[in-house]
Amino acid sequence: MPTRIGLIGLGQIARNRHLPAIAGSSAFTLAALASSDAPAPVEGMAVLPDHHALLAQERVEAVVICTPPGARFAIARDAILAGKHVLLEKPPAATLGE
Repeated sequence: MPTRIGLIGLGQIARNRHLPAIAGSSAFTLAALASSDAPAPVEGMAVLPDHHALLAQERVEAVVICTPPGARFAIARDAILAGKHVLLEKPPAATLGE
C-alpha cells in the first residue's frame, strides 16, 4: 500500500520536484495539499488554506514541508505531534536552535 503524502507549500520546488516524484512512484500517493498562497489547484485536488487543515486529514500519513525556512520548525513540530512522518526541504529550519 502506498504511503499517503500531504504536501505543505506549493512553490517551485514542490511543483517541479516533489509532485513529479510522488506521481512517478508506486510507493507514494498524493493525499492532500496545503498552501496559503497557491496560485492554482494541482491535479484537480483542492488546496487547503493551511497546514492545520492538512494535518487534520486522517488519510495523510506523511508530510513534505516545502515552505520557506522560517515557517518549517512550527509546521514540523505540529506534524510530529499529529503523528505524521515528516520530510523537510533544506535547510530544515531557519536557525541552529530550531
